[in-house]
Amino acid sequence: VFFYGLCASIFGKLIMGGGTENFKAQVEAPWTVSINPMAWTLWGLDYTVWAAGAAGRMGTAGPGYLKMSNLVEGTTSTRRRTGFVDKLQETPFEGHTTGYELIKRSYGTYATQKCFGTRKYLGEHTPAGAKAPLKMFGETE
Repeated sequence: VFFYGLCASIFGKLIMGGGTENFKAQVEAPWTVSINPMAWTLWGLDYTVWAAGAAGRMGTAGPGYLKMSNLVEGTTSTRRRTGFVDKLQETPFEGHTTGYELIKRSYGTYATQKCFGTRKYLGEHTPAGAKAPLKMFGETE
C-alpha cells in the first residue's frame, strides 16, 4: 500500500502537474467495505480456503478423512495403498494372472454390452436461425 501510494503521488504530480488531494492510501479497508455483504462473503470464503489448506498440511482434512496410504513397518519412506500394506496387488481379479485370462474374463463379462455401433448419414439441414448447416444421423444400429 505504501509503494502504491508513493507511486500515485509521484506520478500524479508528474502527469497532472499538481498534488493528488483525492488519493489517500490506507492500511485497512474503509468503513464502507465493512457494510458490504459481498465483502463479508469473500472474507469468509478466503478464511475457509485458508483453514482447509492449513488442516490439510497438519495431516487431517476434517471429518470423514480417508487415509489413502500407510507407512510400511521397518522402513522410513515406503508407503503403500490402504488394503495392500502386507503385499503389493498382483492382479486386479483373483484367479486371473495373465493378460489373456484378464481379457477373456472381460469378454465373458461384457459380451452382451454394446460397444460400437453405426449410424446412417441422413444429410445436412439448417435449422431456423442457424448460421451453418448441421449433419443429421439415424439411430444407432
